[in-house]
Amino acid sequence: MDKVTVTMKMKRDLHKELKEYCEEKGFMIGAYMERAVIEKLEKDELAEDMADYGVYKNDKNRVVVDYDTAKKKLGL
Repeated sequence: MDKVTVTMKMKRDLHKELKEYCEEKGFMIGAYMERAVIEKLEKDELAEDMADYGVYKNDKNRVVVDYDTAKKKLGL
């Protein structure tokens, strides 16, 4: 797996808390941070999808056709 190095600044107290937590749980800080970023990206993606669905659901101009009707109109 191709990896890159990322440098970031964090409050000293937060770093201490993170370091203690990772040591207590047996995690490596880098792996823990990587997983946290992945989870946050997934959460944000889901929130965007839900917002898009809300817009779609409330769109009064959309046309809904059942599957069989659509197949017939498309000649399938």
